[in-house]
Amino acid sequence: AGAAAAALGLCVGASGRASRAGRLPPRPAFAPVVAEDFAVDDAPPAGRVPSARPGEAPLVAACRLGRGSEARKLLLGRTGGDCGVLSGDIADALPWAVWWGRLDLVRLMMERSREEARSAVGKAAERARLSGQEKALQLLVEEFPDEAGDVAGHEFAEACRIQRVGIAKILLREFPQEVATALGAADENDGSTPLHWVCRYGLTPVLRPLLAQFPDEVHASMEVVDMVGRTPLALACERGHDDIVRLALERLPEAEQTVQEPRPSRLPAEGTIDKPEMLRTPQSREALEEQDFTLVGSHSAVKQCLWTRHALRGEGQCYKHTFYGISSHRCMNATPSLACANKCTFCWRNHANPVTTSWNFAVDDPEWIVEESLQHHAELINHSATSPLALPDRVAEARAPRHAALSLVGEAVLYPEVAKLVEAMHKRHISTFLVTNGQFPDELERLPQVTQLYVSVDAPSAEELKAVGRPLFRDYWERLRRSLTILRNKGPAQRTVCRMTLLKGVNMDEASCDGYVELFQLSDCDFIEVKGGTWTNNMENEGLSSENLPMHQDVCAFAKKLAASLPEYGVASTHAHSCAVLLGRRDRFLEPTGRWRTWIDFDRFSEAAIAGETLEVQDFALDTPDWALAHSDTDFFTHNGGFDPAEERRRRRSAPQWREREPAAEGVAVER
Repeated sequence: AGAAAAALGLCVGASGRASRAGRLPPRPAFAPVVAEDFAVDDAPPAGRVPSARPGEAPLVAACRLGRGSEARKLLLGRTGGDCGVLSGDIADALPWAVWWGRLDLVRLMMERSREEARSAVGKAAERARLSGQEKALQLLVEEFPDEAGDVAGHEFAEACRIQRVGIAKILLREFPQEVATALGAADENDGSTPLHWVCRYGLTPVLRPLLAQFPDEVHASMEVVDMVGRTPLALACERGHDDIVRLALERLPEAEQTVQEPRPSRLPAEGTIDKPEMLRTPQSREALEEQDFTLVGSHSAVKQCLWTRHALRGEGQCYKHTFYGISSHRCMNATPSLACANKCTFCWRNHANPVTTSWNFAVDDPEWIVEESLQHHAELINHSATSPLALPDRVAEARAPRHAALSLVGEAVLYPEVAKLVEAMHKRHISTFLVTNGQFPDELERLPQVTQLYVSVDAPSAEELKAVGRPLFRDYWERLRRSLTILRNKGPAQRTVCRMTLLKGVNMDEASCDGYVELFQLSDCDFIEVKGGTWTNNMENEGLSSENLPMHQDVCAFAKKLAASLPEYGVASTHAHSCAVLLGRRDRFLEPTGRWRTWIDFDRFSEAAIAGETLEVQDFALDTPDWALAHSDTDFFTHNGGFDPAEERRRRRSAPQWREREPAAEGVAVER
């Protein structure tokens, strides 16, 4: 394999993943992938060096990287040396050839081993749908109709979900019965049918033949409601797709009964109509959009977390997965209030959001905010799903979020309707992780139960908080201390966390430990997150540098000092990649079994929230898995740094390393 890869000019890294320079070129959402992106000789774009994965077959590497001429030479046996195509290579390479739309390679592979090509039809059809390769899909359908028919219903539904009209029309034309069956199949995660997506996105070219061929099935599907109780025509009405509604009612007049009352609009609530919007100028909106914020209404936003993209590819999950058991690919990063009362020196939002000490803005409806946020989040997931590295099972799960991190930017508790927003999320089985800087104690006191409530404690004294957090309130220290007292009073029904962001030479010196200890004892919180700061471009403007960012061992050493001064707490877990350590209450989450129970039973919490029950924190706690546990309070580096062993670690800038391919199993023919 090494000689073959060398003959093709492919470099192999020890990481098993392509380097940054070797990734596929970025593409706009849902744009078809075309082989013409590469030059005639299949050289990669300027500045990009293709990279093969350790043990990867040369044919698979060439097809994955879009290097068609090398793949063709391998298939025709013209590479020289011992560079043959082994058994199983075609099954792995054919979906990549489909991804690039290389029909010549697909035909060569079919000629070389038709059975291997047949076994790859399901994966190849998925790649054709993701990359929009209609001709490649048509070829698969013509050559392998039975295998393509097995996945036609699922691929039709997914094509409608990501607005691949051409792909959907091919499947409808070639496999009408399979598509008709799929019309009545509701997605197990969000309850939607293909017709929900047709109506949501106004896919008239798809709806017209469906009505002509399957009026009964369409009518039955029109009555299906998704997880929040909306029919397909209700979605069409909300989105303003009059042509969809008109077409459906002309053909199926009886479907009019499925048109529901419209959901709440984003019009300001009563009494706030005359108040200004939070983002008053186009420049303020543009500043946030440049940082990849997707704005929702006049004061909310969502943004896709980097860990969400990693989790979609099976390449790791965030520290909240290690500490509490969330699924990062099912987490929506959001906020109902962009405004904040602090201008923290370490803020990774670069102070693009507004600041305020009170809410004096128009108020968008909470149900509308939740629905719009989920819609925008789904669109971001659909964009990430076009990557061939995305795992189909995780993509399907990600489209129905189970967690909301209300910590994107700003103060979520400042939003006047935050209680209704939390309720709207809980009834959709979405857990809520809400973070506050502790500057709005009155609003915090009125907050109903959330899944987990955080207060940021970023300095041990009033003077240091003024320098690090730069709060707007004059009585900022009293407000923080009162918020910590409220945190204590919310127990035992509310899971509470004090969160620290540490900077070397700023807020983590020897003398600061006693101040933190006093604040944590005041809060009586369930957990303490000790986390190192993350570099942002804004830090240079604040007089900070990379020297102020602690390494994981620095954070662990500081957490060790805190644990020594807080005997009621113990070190439960660490996540090396995030430079984070979790301290937990021994009496609540360790004793009497001697095993940490920091994970959350999200199903139990959701059931109770929907039923109106209030659980105590121990009632929905789960055992922390072995791989996430710290070894001891003195030597607490977790196995593999808190990285879930079910994930595939992705490293960068590793030294080149060659590996021999594993020999074929005995009795398996090797193709030459």
